[in-house]
Amino acid sequence: MTLGYVRMVNPCSFAFLIDRRYANQMAFAWIPLSEEDTQKEDFLCTVVVPSDVDWLFITAPISNFTLCELFYNALFFLPGCHHDQSIAVLPNGLHRVCIDLRNPINWFKNKKKSKKMREFKLFIKKNFKEELLEAASIHHEEKGMTWLSPDLIDQLCSISSQQQPHRKIELFCFQLVEKTSGKTAACTFGFGCGRAFHDYTMCTFQRDDRSCGTLLSKIVGRILQTMGYKLWYWGNLVEYMKQYAVHYGLCEIPRPEFYRIWNSLRAQQVPFSFQEVIASGIFPFNLDVEIEFEANSRPSDDQSLKKDLDC
Repeated sequence: MTLGYVRMVNPCSFAFLIDRRYANQMAFAWIPLSEEDTQKEDFLCTVVVPSDVDWLFITAPISNFTLCELFYNALFFLPGCHHDQSIAVLPNGLHRVCIDLRNPINWFKNKKKSKKMREFKLFIKKNFKEELLEAASIHHEEKGMTWLSPDLIDQLCSISSQQQPHRKIELFCFQLVEKTSGKTAACTFGFGCGRAFHDYTMCTFQRDDRSCGTLLSKIVGRILQTMGYKLWYWGNLVEYMKQYAVHYGLCEIPRPEFYRIWNSLRAQQVPFSFQEVIASGIFPFNLDVEIEFEANSRPSDDQSLKKDLDC
């Protein structure tokens, strides 16, 4: 395996990621890999953390095994030019935007806004192809393009529906649905890796004074923190995220420190299931929740959960 640095590549390969004006001012790493390389566990560990580049490009077919390895290393695969899945574009920011769930957070401080959750029902899913297709459609409407290619959507759904024996990666969709219309208001898609969680995309379908996207983020944050997740990784900083810095502890973590935390948490197990947390009554306004999969068997202590809820 070789690692080469280049300062300029064809902007059409990632025009949907980076403003063309800045393409020649950023650092990139091009990683040519054989299919055999990508079938080795931890094949990324010597590349990602020590590199000083903002984007990684892997020239190899992205199998389910490889995609799970990327997830395990807190990386997400974006298709290359024209959704070419033989080229993987990997955002690799020098700082990672996260919410540190180890700190106490009052998710529903704004009671007036939080009361709006009565108007919705939350679905938590592992089978979410229809919702990803909706998200891709919204991307097209708002930006004229999407990185959610049909092949990538199929692959994400395939990983979600199957046990991954070499890595404990679980993919989820949180869907907020308006009760009166039955229409999707907002969705968040992400994966759990030990006690770390990374959401790779979210979409707001209904934009009004109820702030459906923000409401869903707070709901998901409350669920993840109560389950025992300790880190919620959001990716690279974009404008809308800044509103979460003051009250919810959103921060940028330097990449070496981020990987120290991530690697420690990914080896641990979340102590509580979605079912246990929802049944414990964690929402102030009795949000209606439906979980569309069975709970994984895991040891848990009801008293410990009650103690967490009291904190």
